[in-house]
Amino acid sequence: MDPVNWLERLRDGDPAAMEPLLSEYGPMMDYIVRGILSDVHAREDCLAEVRAKLWERRLLYDPGRASPAAWITALCRNAAYGFVFANPEDPSACRLQEMIREQGIEKTIVDVCQLDLTQANDKVVYDLILQSY
Repeated sequence: MDPVNWLERLRDGDPAAMEPLLSEYGPMMDYIVRGILSDVHAREDCLAEVRAKLWERRLLYDPGRASPAAWITALCRNAAYGFVFANPEDPSACRLQEMIREQGIEKTIVDVCQLDLTQANDKVVYDLILQSY
């Protein structure tokens, strides 16, 4: 079964679909969060929040708008940046806030997330992050 089907099963309320989805995307989720959060405990809390948001926001996933990887990437990045902004004394937060002051939120999102806005999935990720800021 492919990831779109797992998300469709999640939308239908099947919690068993979470296991294959996390098996497939868990390493990617960890990689994304690790690149933003320096504290191991914050990373663990953030990943737990992302797993909860996968379930809570399952009805918002639109396969016509983004791939499962793009949608999960946006959830991970948004949650990680939420942790950064909630802990302004963290070194990651200081660096990010300095970038925002220097170049603005739009450029900071593109730079930090390494997005190519000519690519549809990257544009979706950008829009999702910007909406949550």
